[in-house]
Amino acid sequence: MGHKKNVGIVYVESGQASKSELAHNFSLIYKTNWPWLIRKLDEWTYLVKFPPHIPVEQVAGYPMFGLPEMDGVTVKVKAWKGDLEHYGELQKVWIQLRGVAPA
Repeated sequence: MGHKKNVGIVYVESGQASKSELAHNFSLIYKTNWPWLIRKLDEWTYLVKFPPHIPVEQVAGYPMFGLPEMDGVTVKVKAWKGDLEHYGELQKVWIQLRGVAPA
């Protein structure tokens, strides 16, 4: 995501939306030709870099909002401070290879 500045986590509260659908609808909402950088975190969560003239804190102030060209899809935005929830912990693993030349 480049710099952590002006990045938000977008939660799809109802319905389903892909990265391209989010980018298209955000362009319609904010009337911008911004090249939306969107990274999918899981099925309903995306990391989105907002344009510099739209502060993500301002967008995060809305409880949730619908997407104009997608009926039944609502999203919620939270400002991202650079941390992500971890899914698990690293484990030490030993493996033994056979039939491989030592050189």
